[in-house]
Amino acid sequence: MSTTILLVDAEPQNHTSLMHHLRKRGYVLVLAETLAEAENQLRALRFDLVLLDDCLPDGAGLSLLRGLTRGQPRVVMMSARGSAETAVASIRAGAFDFLVKPLSLDEVDLVLQRVMAQPAAPAVRPTEERQTALTGTSPAMTRLREMVRKIAPTEAPVLIRGEAGSVKEAVAAAIHRASPRAEKPFLRINCGAGGEERIEKELFGEPESGACGLVELAQGGTLLLEEVSDLSLRLQVRLLRLLQECSHGAQPGRPVAGGDFRLMATTTRDLADQVARGSFRQDLLFRLNVFPLHIPPLRERQGDIAPIVAGWIEGHRGGAVEAGISQEAMRRLEAYHWPGNARELENALERALILSGGHRRLEAADFDLVGTSARLTRGDEREPLLTLNELEKRHVLRALEYTNQNRTRAAGLLQISVRTLRNKLHQYRQEDGTLPGLPRPGGGLYSKP
Repeated sequence: MSTTILLVDAEPQNHTSLMHHLRKRGYVLVLAETLAEAENQLRALRFDLVLLDDCLPDGAGLSLLRGLTRGQPRVVMMSARGSAETAVASIRAGAFDFLVKPLSLDEVDLVLQRVMAQPAAPAVRPTEERQTALTGTSPAMTRLREMVRKIAPTEAPVLIRGEAGSVKEAVAAAIHRASPRAEKPFLRINCGAGGEERIEKELFGEPESGACGLVELAQGGTLLLEEVSDLSLRLQVRLLRLLQECSHGAQPGRPVAGGDFRLMATTTRDLADQVARGSFRQDLLFRLNVFPLHIPPLRERQGDIAPIVAGWIEGHRGGAVEAGISQEAMRRLEAYHWPGNARELENALERALILSGGHRRLEAADFDLVGTSARLTRGDEREPLLTLNELEKRHVLRALEYTNQNRTRAAGLLQISVRTLRNKLHQYRQEDGTLPGLPRPGGGLYSKP
């Protein structure tokens, strides 16, 4: 069985060559460019090793290392700050080894040989009940879990639709874990994170150099195309051609022959509308949309907030949240609109944990909820109801303000690609001409990062 590595690095000049090098040696690589992406991957999947940079757009790699159970999985830290203090801090926090950047590929090989020579610590695969994406008692979530149960044993392609923050990728991971392919790779690529050339190399590899792409590395497992609507028309054609050639005329839903992987995709957009606009191919939509799933936004299932919070707290028992959460704080969470959906709720809980100082009950004051906050109730006439677009806009702009206009960090916090963030800012500019309280076009917010 192939060794699966999570590479957490935001520098293309580093991770491009490293992924190429390791894939040639038979490792299965999954890339995360932010702490948030890495946390999502670690919640959903089992990895043999994490190669973790200590400096990421949304925080320090050491914070992620300290949050892991020691040895599950093993972690090798990477840092451009090759000081003894940084190395010692990493080892004390549980790192197996430490690499100085720029990396020597020979040294990487030696470290990986040492890692693989050590017996693996028993890993714990997250259960379905601990997955936020499938948590809840509402009729909508009950139906979603039932659909996942029925879909998982099949080979049908799945298209998962939902708003940003609705943890669509975790639903895909749950389907994979419950499928006959569970012990094989579950590989994912964000089709909007990077240019067309990079996405093409990641998907299809580089035949001239012998580097494998995800299509080949996903053999026997599952390939997830995140935000598939961001895939360029040229790459849509190439993907469609691959599916057509490999299926040998089979009906949609048959596993891809000659490239035996199950295909799943996620999108925040209406692909039928994208087809009408000419930005997405209808024949590819037919291929992907064999079994569509929709994740309802959290605001439409407020009753699921309490089970999600309870599951999150249970996952932290014995650690930082020993005393649970106050009734006032719970009421505040249940009254909030959650434009960022389950992902925003998870982030709010993590922030509250930090503000609480740990080892005490979470209180209402620990939750910094913005905009209409926790007072969006019918009886409060002083707070006007806002459109979903306006709520999203406020949330996006607050993320930019929070990160001092750093688009990469803001995109990481919002769990969207930098390209998607740029498109949203362009949309806001067209609607308003300017954004209140932020720099005008020509500089600052609207200049390229």
